[in-house]
Amino acid sequence: MSDSFQKRQNAFEAKFQNDQETIFKTRARTAKKFGLWVAKEMGLGDAEAAEYADQLIDLGMKDPRFDAVVEHVKKDMPDFNEARLEVELERCQDEAQASIAAEMAKKESA
Repeated sequence: MSDSFQKRQNAFEAKFQNDQETIFKTRARTAKKFGLWVAKEMGLGDAEAAEYADQLIDLGMKDPRFDAVVEHVKKDMPDFNEARLEVELERCQDEAQASIAAEMAKKESA
């Protein structure tokens, strides 16, 4: 195996690993932000809100489309507008992506 091929393979593997880590972080942060928002809407205290967010993180890691998260919230808040849930989930995802992008930019500039 040539040295240049090995370098390309190593770079590809490193990028893949970095991409997977970014996806994981984004999913976890999205679920956490969404869980904390839902908990606030439900009137939960800080400890209960953190526990609720942790439940949603676990669900979010299992379902790449967050369907399980939304279904869980709909059961807990049956009268809540589903479209609003979708909008808030998207907002949380945007915030998570932005915070991760900012962290990565900070690391690159250091």
